[in-house]
Amino acid sequence: MKIHHLLQATLLLLAVAATGCHTVSSALIVPEDVEVPRTLGGSVRIVASGSPKQALFGPPIVGAEDLEAALTEVILGCGLYDEALSGAGARHLLAVEVIELVEPEVGFDTSSEVTLRWTLKSGDGTRTMWTDSITTSATMNSYEQMDSSLRPQLVMEKAVRRNLAAGVQALSAVGPKAP
Repeated sequence: MKIHHLLQATLLLLAVAATGCHTVSSALIVPEDVEVPRTLGGSVRIVASGSPKQALFGPPIVGAEDLEAALTEVILGCGLYDEALSGAGARHLLAVEVIELVEPEVGFDTSSEVTLRWTLKSGDGTRTMWTDSITTSATMNSYEQMDSSLRPQLVMEKAVRRNLAAGVQALSAVGPKAP
């Protein structure tokens, strides 16, 4: 009898975890029309660390590959750097890490907050040139999205988009000038 209850509890936990899993894709977190005060030029290698896995075994909300792809697209799209390299030889190394991601609850008003740590290093990674933790938030209500099951996903994407835009703008303002 105890094994039956344990099996039911396990199945319930799996069902709850599966319905609560939301992941963001790179295409949905790329901010549009980011304007930078100045360009940095040269090349950059981007390394991203996503959020932790959901419910111990689920996928991360923000995957490292998706974050890296979105960063590459926004950095090249706004002209901050001339090129993004995947291997050694880049003039700079930009590391972006998800420090905290507050998952929203389903409701009429849904909010999310994300903190990313931004670090710009020399191309070989030996010298840190700039680092900052940037926190952004977003709220979405039932007027913006009628389907309450979609609001948590959409508001997380909105918070990450805002963070990417704020981080790229901050990097542009303080980053080293092109030679």
